[in-house]
Amino acid sequence: MNFLKKFIGASPVDEVALIPQGKLFLTRSPLLPKGALECLYNDAYITIKQTTTPYLYQLAVIRAYEEGETSSQVTDEADDDDDDEGATSDVRNADERVFFLAPDLKVRIFTKRDGTRAIAWKDMNGDIGDLFEFVVDEDIKYNELDHFMASLYRCLYELKYQKSSAGVELDQLNEFVYDPKTDREEDLLGLQGLKNLRDIQYGYGDSSRHLKDTDDDDDDDDDDHDDHDDDDDEDELDKFSDALTFPRQMFLKKIDVQGDELYRSETELRVFDPASDSFLLLAPHIVIKIINVKEKGYCLVSTTEKFAFCIPLSQEMNPAFNFEYKVFIFNHYVVDASTKGSSTETNTAYSLMLKFSAFEGLEGFQKAFFRAMYSAVTQRTNQKESDSMDYIEDAFGRIDIDDTSDSESDEYVDAHDELDDEEALSKIIQTGLKTRNSRPNGLFVASDSEDEYDDDEDFKQEKKFLSSKFKNSELAIGQAKDRSYVTRGDSLGVYKRDDEGLGFVTSISGLKDLNGKSLLAKRTMLHQGDNALLLTKNDSADSKIYKVDLTKGEVVEAWDADDNEQLQSFAPISKFAGLTNEQTLNGISANSLFRIDPRLSGKKIVKDNTFKAYKTKNNGFETMTVTDQGFIAVGLKDGGIRLYDRLGVNAKSSLPALGEAFVGIDVSKDGRWLLATCKTYLLLIDLKIGKQQKNAGSLGFQKYFDADKKPVPKRLALRPEHFTQLALASQTKELRFTKAVFNTLLNSKETTIVASTGPYVILWSLTNIAKNWKRTPAYKIMSYGQDVVVDDFMFDSQNEVVTVLRDDVALINKDEFKRVNANSIVNNYTG
Repeated sequence: MNFLKKFIGASPVDEVALIPQGKLFLTRSPLLPKGALECLYNDAYITIKQTTTPYLYQLAVIRAYEEGETSSQVTDEADDDDDDEGATSDVRNADERVFFLAPDLKVRIFTKRDGTRAIAWKDMNGDIGDLFEFVVDEDIKYNELDHFMASLYRCLYELKYQKSSAGVELDQLNEFVYDPKTDREEDLLGLQGLKNLRDIQYGYGDSSRHLKDTDDDDDDDDDDHDDHDDDDDEDELDKFSDALTFPRQMFLKKIDVQGDELYRSETELRVFDPASDSFLLLAPHIVIKIINVKEKGYCLVSTTEKFAFCIPLSQEMNPAFNFEYKVFIFNHYVVDASTKGSSTETNTAYSLMLKFSAFEGLEGFQKAFFRAMYSAVTQRTNQKESDSMDYIEDAFGRIDIDDTSDSESDEYVDAHDELDDEEALSKIIQTGLKTRNSRPNGLFVASDSEDEYDDDEDFKQEKKFLSSKFKNSELAIGQAKDRSYVTRGDSLGVYKRDDEGLGFVTSISGLKDLNGKSLLAKRTMLHQGDNALLLTKNDSADSKIYKVDLTKGEVVEAWDADDNEQLQSFAPISKFAGLTNEQTLNGISANSLFRIDPRLSGKKIVKDNTFKAYKTKNNGFETMTVTDQGFIAVGLKDGGIRLYDRLGVNAKSSLPALGEAFVGIDVSKDGRWLLATCKTYLLLIDLKIGKQQKNAGSLGFQKYFDADKKPVPKRLALRPEHFTQLALASQTKELRFTKAVFNTLLNSKETTIVASTGPYVILWSLTNIAKNWKRTPAYKIMSYGQDVVVDDFMFDSQNEVVTVLRDDVALINKDEFKRVNANSIVNNYTG
């Protein structure tokens, strides 16, 4: 950590400030014949020390030693003038370099081409252009470097004015910030310096106290910051953009966008920097617009020179609003330059922030944004301006990044969870959970002898199962028996609880349909007391349901449930039907709901009063789920939801479409909560009809909601900046949730929600969300070494999460997850 011992009121000590890790280089001018980069210390720390002379300080770089090494003795190789007084002195031995701190050293900070940060100063005994460079270790936080440099400038202030710097404002230290651009000698090196301390503050994240100063400066500027070229504006943009390193490829220098303009405003632009855990200022003024661009649709557009972009509106933006701080944050995906145009083209996610000067500006932007977003997602340009759009604005208008859940009642707050964002995310990223086959600690207990473990027959069988050319795809967790089934191509892996967590039992290989063709599973469901596994083929032309007899390990029946349309989904007739020998199940096609009875001859669809086919052909039924009482929820292709109390009747309630299809839906056993998974977020909906309505107290499955009082979904999502950090650490290129589910409990209510994206599994507390509906939910994250395919809770468990990875299977307790929803990131940029 950075110890600002002198300047924070502590008792006087020798050490003023410290950066604990880095490397020291001697950089000779590239224009000289002996130009070279020489590493002096491969592991060192840099410190500022007091001397016995008042107001005189030293800059010292000291070599660090590994255990067992001994310190070298002082050599006699120092130059004669090493003992000179003043700024030109450089005390050297094999283990330490000491320099008297004075303006002549020309200390500056800059970012190297490889992205590393360095503190550089003049080699007073070398040739013109020779520099010492202390390259800061990448684990050092930006704010530590910021504080170190601020301390250094305070030391220079004290040397010049021969008085204490206590109480001196940062702006008063600007004269000590060295700018190589003004020095002809240093200009030969082409180094980028910082013009003043405000650049440092913006460049390294600690900008909260200076946002107001910037606004005050702007008030004195009479220029209009619009689409036109303005030298003063460009100089100002240069000033800020040069203060930090950011991915310039995400912006264009200029842009010409034609289309109908819905909105225009001037905002501040920032980018999230994972290293400093803060939003860094890119430009104090840009012009932002929402335009219906020809051939592209609705786009978020900046026309400001050097910071121009045109981003199509989509849910991948992962939008977040915060009205307290008047900001809008979103993810922007940029094609990696090294892969552009290739078949393996990949994207990198960045988090951008637009900061508005007034509440009204953000409010107007939000309304325009969601209307355009809905039109973009649904591809409808003539949307009714009625209940549907009001519902959309209510649902998404509550998107924010407030985090006020740090209360004693928060289920996720305990002694080991009280972490700030950076610390928690760092733990998640650095301590990714390993699974059984990758030699774990904590998840599975390894045997005393690794050779003995390798000889274990079950381990060999599991390794064989997981080494096939296919990848894991589906998970079915038993209700009646302690068995979980993982599909991998035409094979099934069978697991159960054991002393090590989740143990491999056996595998069923080479599944074939009744015609002898290989059967690759697309959808699975345990059936009839967990004695059978129902599955469909990963083949759009085959809509049969195949029954695997788990005692025989083979397909024994194929049910035709097509009814002239492709079978979209199926589900048990009630939440806990798997505990019984119930043979029937529910099914849907794109336009109908029906009961499936395998005991019928021919087609298995029951054509009685339980059959419901809609005359209109645009219903787009896709997903379904059921409650303990057999109530049915159906998800539509356009994001609508229909609720039924039984088959064969019209829906009791219909919730407006949100414009995006669902990955899957789940419902609590009592029908109170519905959970819908979209690609980049989850929707939690309270289906209990609220007060002041005609059918108050009933569920939406049983009665209808008043037309103007339909339930507003609670949006659950990763904060954009969190995803940027996680994506950077894991090389995840996009946010894509797997189906989210509740933990299913027999004798109590559900308490937790689990979903995953990339190699991360995320938990939300349903209990806490229900108690604090207006708050932004906290979440916990667990990291794995590979992407998660599907996850679910063990049946009747509050804590155990089964996670299926591409090539592994794991069981973890939810207490092992890390909570990361603290408010430090917001606090780092607001003023």
